Amino acid sequence: MVNTGATVALAAAAGEVPVVFASSADVYGTWRDVAVSEDTDPDPSTPYAVAKLEAEGALGERSTVLRVATVFGPAELVPRAIPSFIKAGLSGGTAVLHGGGRDVKDYVPLEAVADAFVAAAQAPGNGLRVFNIGSGVGRSTAEVLQAVARVLGTKLAADEVPSPRAPSRLVVSPERARAELGFDPDADFDAGLRAEAAWLDANRGRWG
Repeated sequence: MVNTGATVALAAAAGEVPVVFASSADVYGTWRDVAVSEDTDPDPSTPYAVAKLEAEGALGERSTVLRVATVFGPAELVPRAIPSFIKAGLSGGTAVLHGGGRDVKDYVPLEAVADAFVAAAQAPGNGLRVFNIGSGVGRSTAEVLQAVARVLGTKLAADEVPSPRAPSRLVVSPERARAELGFDPDADFDAGLRAEAAWLDANRGRWG
């Protein structure tokens, strides 16, 4: 797979130089009743997650793996829940809520993720290290829709669309990254939404 092959090539080229690898919390699977730690056995269920886990295994012993949760923030133009909801609110449109909005994800601000990569690069350790990069808080898609409406100060209508798959739930514990990297996931979710909304509002020409 592309992720695995590229990582193998990178690890070989790096030699003894430490590598910080952007992995995904998806390696833990689609449903976990409680927040997962780095000691939780992976259970990837998608080709993407399988490739990320295989890529982790190709890294050298001095490398660092960051298993990143669902990132959000300014400049996000992909068709994911948060930017889609914000764009619907800004344009007076209708949001689409799949599967009743029951999926629960761990949303982490882009700026906090960037800080985690810098910290990991500046603090190499001995042996392969793995860190969860997330907020430690689970929010359903329906709760995210309500939060976006609250931040925009508007009523946001939603069309509910059936989902072909079962609901998912995945929240990560960031405590190891907090202790060893000084990672701060910034618990002010609404502030993160406001920042993304401001960027999308100022850049309507890129999505309108």
